[in-house]
Amino acid sequence: MIQAGKRFMIYSPNEAQMGQGGGYWSNDDGWVDLNSATIFDWSERKTFCLPASLGNDADWVDIDGDGTPGSEIHLPADADRPKMGTVP
Repeated sequence: MIQAGKRFMIYSPNEAQMGQGGGYWSNDDGWVDLNSATIFDWSERKTFCLPASLGNDADWVDIDGDGTPGSEIHLPADADRPKMGTVP
C-alpha cells in the first residue's frame, strides 16, 4: 500500500522524447522539465485525472524526499480514474 505522506509527479516518456516539454506535468504550463513539474500529494493523486499524452502513457511517479523522481519507479495509473483525453 502507498503511504499517505508520499508525493508524486506525472511523467510521460513519450512527451519527454517527442513533445516540447521535458515529460513532466505542470498544472499551470502543461508538459515541462523536472524543475517546473507540479507536485501532488496522495489525496490529489486519488482525485485528479491524468492528462492526455502522446501514446497515452502519462503515469504517476513516486518522489523521493529531495523532490526528485524515485529510482525510476512508475506507479500504475488508478484503473478507476479516467484520463482527460486520448491521443489517437
